[in-house]
Amino acid sequence: MLVDHVSNTASLTVRLQTVADKKHDSSSEFSLALSAAESAEESSAGNQSNKSNKSNNAHATTEELLKKLNEYIEKGPIVVMREKILESMGITEEELKAMPADKQKAIETEIAEKIKEMLLEQQEKTNAQQATAQTTDVSASLTSM
Repeated sequence: MLVDHVSNTASLTVRLQTVADKKHDSSSEFSLALSAAESAEESSAGNQSNKSNKSNNAHATTEELLKKLNEYIEKGPIVVMREKILESMGITEEELKAMPADKQKAIETEIAEKIKEMLLEQQEKTNAQQATAQTTDVSASLTSM
């Protein structure tokens, strides 16, 4: 029983790290795209007053999106998943803390199970995408022969 728990914990840790790495890579790509978009906005801003207003609005929207992305990255994917699960249950973190210990434990267990399911779904999607990519590579190799 303990061996299964350790094995599951190690497996879950690897999956969590994979998800975190993918989120980090995505945020880097987003930051590069955002920088390019801001540069384009700045170079085109100021030509006309309408363009200037649009640029200011776009810059404000860009800043808001960047702020949300940074908050997401700082929290990490597991915390974000937890927040979404609590929200779907109609419970705030404060309400959860105010509950009796046995009810808290039951909800925490349910949250952990849902997070595990979400991570497994993501892993399955990743595996399916990798299998599709490998199949495509093999097909391309065979076609080129």
